[in-house]
Amino acid sequence: MEPAGTRDHTELALEEFGAAIEKHGRTIRVHGLGRGNGGGKLTARSLDVPGDLSSAVFFIAAASLFPDSNILIHNVGLNPTRTAILDFLASMGASLQILD
Repeated sequence: MEPAGTRDHTELALEEFGAAIEKHGRTIRVHGLGRGNGGGKLTARSLDVPGDLSSAVFFIAAASLFPDSNILIHNVGLNPTRTAILDFLASMGASLQILD
């Protein structure tokens, strides 16, 4: 059981590859993986993996130091557990746009 909500990258990836994920409150169970526990196997897939915001933040912060600077970063994964840094930078005066 998780003491608090955390990033869910592992559960999302396992589910994408065919694992059965069960979520009840702060408890997460993975069913049907490996030998001897009900069978089941993961299925390989070809995926596009987005860039990580924590790596992009260094460039965003550097650009925000210079007035009238512009930076465009493509294919960075954004989700509610990762975007607080963007809110923080905006609160300090950085002008940010998120394009879908």
